[in-house]
Amino acid sequence: MIQEIPLRGLIQKPKWFALVTRSRAEKKVAERISLQWNTFLPLYTQWRQWSDRKKKVEIPLIPSFVFVNTTERELSAILKDDGVVRVLRYLGKPAVVRDEEIEVLRLFTINKDLIQTISPIDLSKGEMVEIVQGPFAGIKANYINHKGKYKIIVNIEATGTFYQVEVAINNIQKLSVSA
Repeated sequence: MIQEIPLRGLIQKPKWFALVTRSRAEKKVAERISLQWNTFLPLYTQWRQWSDRKKKVEIPLIPSFVFVNTTERELSAILKDDGVVRVLRYLGKPAVVRDEEIEVLRLFTINKDLIQTISPIDLSKGEMVEIVQGPFAGIKANYINHKGKYKIIVNIEATGTFYQVEVAINNIQKLSVSA
């Protein structure tokens, strides 16, 4: 149901806005503001390891963001929440998140077991990396990005042979200069 709010003779339709929250406050903020406004907090499931146990936890897909469907005029009331830092802005105005983008995030949350976030790594072709997960963990090699696939070139110096291995980007880390 679309709520229309009259504003000086104009009807203002609610739009999606991105709220920036305090660190790790997304769930509480979403819970509090959902009492009055339509909110959306995309979550995904991840296994977390503690010293004594392993547990499946739900984590925000986009850290420090909660989406709210409201009018621009009502944003000032929402910004009074303790956990809300600000509203995301674009060209000096609150940035509107398109309905299509919210639907993509909803699809991600429905299929959350298929989603895996990766940390961005600034790599250049030929840089040295180490494979940190998977069957090739521990191998140090040269990085190549070829047609959207991440490939590692392994050089076996003793025999003068080279091998190419396809590895997920989240399974590698950049080696420091001293390595």
